[in-house]
Amino acid sequence: MPNPEKANSRRNSESFSGHTAQDADAAEAPAQPASHAAAPFSMQFLDNSPVGGEMRAAYLKTMFGGTLALSIVIFAIFSIYWGSLWKTPLYFRGGSSCDFDGGMVGQGVVQALSAIDPMPGGISWSVVPASQFPGGVAQLEDAILREDTWYGLAINAGASANLTAAIPAADETYNSSAAATFIGSEARMIYPELKLTTAEKKRLEFLNQKSNISEIPEITG
Repeated sequence: MPNPEKANSRRNSESFSGHTAQDADAAEAPAQPASHAAAPFSMQFLDNSPVGGEMRAAYLKTMFGGTLALSIVIFAIFSIYWGSLWKTPLYFRGGSSCDFDGGMVGQGVVQALSAIDPMPGGISWSVVPASQFPGGVAQLEDAILREDTWYGLAINAGASANLTAAIPAADETYNSSAAATFIGSEARMIYPELKLTTAEKKRLEFLNQKSNISEIPEITG
């Protein structure tokens, strides 16, 4: 007669062996991914998938929104800059030269500027009597600030006297740059076509050389 205890022990042993084999097979089997995600940069712009449609919509909103905002900035803010350049040459007032010296230096500079034939885009100079600016150079500066003229060249008072005093002693400390003062408003530099022509530069260089102490021996000789 079979022993019931041995039969139960045999069944338990077989059941335990079966569970052990199943666990080993499950451990050896590779884990399957939960979802199949698309690889990066694997979608096209006209992709018909839901994810592709969402990404395309976000891209188009960003591009068109940024373009619209930039257009508003250009036409609403930059128009101030463009308006400042509109018809600028029509309102160009040129420069004014004023002789506060009244001597040979002042007369020479005024005559040289009057002889300049301004080319297109060059500076046209008009001679203004010193009596129009009784306040001196400071009043000429005020006229430029009020836009009565755009540039000013003032031959300073005493320029001829200083040169005459420096000639006999050949004074090397004589400063020729103190003979005249050029005045301009930096806001006028926005005018892009304002420039000195080659002829104007040569004339100004000649005036600077003749007012320099190194040229005194040639003048007196």
